[in-house]
Amino acid sequence: MDACNFQNYLYCQCEDEDLDQMGIKCFVFDAKSTNLMPEFRAIARKSSTVSLSMNNRPSRILNRLPPPWVFSKLPNLKYFETTLISATVVEAFAFGNSSTLILVKLVDNAIEHLEPMAFANLPNLREVNLGDNKLKEVNRGVFANLPALRKLYLDQNQILTIHDRAFVELERLEELELQNNNLTVIARDVFKGLKNVRRLDLRKNMIEYLGDHVFADMTHLQDVDLMGNKIRFVSSAAFLGLKELTRLALKENKIVRFDPKTFQDFKIIHFLDLRQNELETLSEELMEPIYINLKNASMQLMLEG
Repeated sequence: MDACNFQNYLYCQCEDEDLDQMGIKCFVFDAKSTNLMPEFRAIARKSSTVSLSMNNRPSRILNRLPPPWVFSKLPNLKYFETTLISATVVEAFAFGNSSTLILVKLVDNAIEHLEPMAFANLPNLREVNLGDNKLKEVNRGVFANLPALRKLYLDQNQILTIHDRAFVELERLEELELQNNNLTVIARDVFKGLKNVRRLDLRKNMIEYLGDHVFADMTHLQDVDLMGNKIRFVSSAAFLGLKELTRLALKENKIVRFDPKTFQDFKIIHFLDLRQNELETLSEELMEPIYINLKNASMQLMLEG
């Protein structure tokens, strides 16, 4: 059985990526394909495969990811993508400890749960995209031994809880997207270990308050988006230590007032959006760091009322 010649309920197209390298793009068309073990074995024999994608037409036919041994047997695989599968769990060591994977994209599936060590021992993995699934929580230990990971997308899920230290091993992460979830609280240790994150997107959650030092480990943060939450209270120490912050969006919340020291570390900020809140007043002490930056031609301060 040749992976490039599947023609029935599974159709795979092999494309040359480079000299002696190929990409395999598969389309699943029939419910008979839910086993696929012979086909997975055939794919695993294509050792020159650089990219592998599995797309389901109609949606939700395929009920599993390829077994871990498929990834282990593809020594050149860098990119894996699947959409519209009905699998609900990403199991431990799901990607076979692959030393070559750079990107795993599992967008628009039915994934509800990530087991501990689901993404583990993948030394060259740079990006994980789990957007548009049905995740409800992120447990500690899901992401382990990923020294190269730079981007993690968990947007458009149903995440209500992120456990303390869930990202503690992702010391080189630079972008974290959590927008369009159901988060109500960000505990102090949720972002523990994220020392290199530059961009944090928390738009369109249901966060009600920002407590002391909630971003304390994220000392290199440059861009924080909290637009469209339900924030009423912001601690005076919520943004303490964020001296590299250049952009903060708090639009569409329910903030009534800020403590005068809330913005004290905003030394280089050039974008601040406070529109569509319930602000009663902004004290001179609060706004002093912002006024200093108004001398910068690129500074944008957005207020209403």
